[in-house]
Amino acid sequence: MRGDFRTRLTLAFGGSIGLVLIAMSVMSFLFIRQTAEMKVRDDLHAAAVAQQRLWASQEQVLQEKASTLALDFGFRAAVATEDLPTIGSALANLKSRLGVDTAYVILPDGRSVPSADADRQTIEQAPPAILKAVESGERPSGVIRGETGFYQVVSAPIKAPRLVGWVVFAMPLD
Repeated sequence: MRGDFRTRLTLAFGGSIGLVLIAMSVMSFLFIRQTAEMKVRDDLHAAAVAQQRLWASQEQVLQEKASTLALDFGFRAAVATEDLPTIGSALANLKSRLGVDTAYVILPDGRSVPSADADRQTIEQAPPAILKAVESGERPSGVIRGETGFYQVVSAPIKAPRLVGWVVFAMPLD
């Protein structure tokens, strides 16, 4: 009878200790998981805020350059008269200084004039997404999908004094 009591007592204490250990393990797991999720959420939020600031800063710089070019008297006159060499030269100059991948002017009828350093110096039809965006807003900007990936795009209207086109800058997103 004594051995039977010892066995039951050992099993009771062992089982109690086992249950306490299992409960502590479950609580530790849940606490660690919750803490890790909060840490990841906070890190993602901080990264999103930093990326948003970087995006806004880059967009502002591009927008200022596009607006400055759109306000230049000589450039406005070149666009109004469709002087391709002057338009292309001005775009190529600013494109190289800004490190912009793509620069062109969209005329009101939907044709586009690329920068002088492009493979061609012709007037061609503007991409439909860009044309729709510039026609719908005063200073549209955003992201478009190009042939080689996604691009951050900004534009500014060119007025002399009526609207004669839009200058468009695009930078690849990496």
